[in-house]
Amino acid sequence: MNCIKFPNKKITFESFLSGVPARDYVFQNMPYEAQIQKVKELLAEAEYVLLGAGAGMSVAAGVVYNGSWFVEHFREFREKYGEQNPYMQDMYSAGFYPYPDEEAFWGYWSKQAV
Repeated sequence: MNCIKFPNKKITFESFLSGVPARDYVFQNMPYEAQIQKVKELLAEAEYVLLGAGAGMSVAAGVVYNGSWFVEHFREFREKYGEQNPYMQDMYSAGFYPYPDEEAFWGYWSKQAV
């Protein structure tokens, strides 16, 4: 196993992600440039590509989960379950609200896709 030695400085989550290329901290059997070429070939041969992404990608694209945007787009949930309810302050927290039934639960989650 290869071991990467980091400089003797404090490494934060942000500096780790933005300051160290993946090729330097992930053990890989194939050189990085060869991996890029392989992915390029696989994409060219693929019939379709399914991409799964978490909140980081949507936030980077400018999606907002709270504030006036949440108040405007999820008004009916805030009115029904309490505007001061800690769960009803943003999209993330509202996903953990103990909805009374599956219809309400899935109604909330389906609204996020709009």
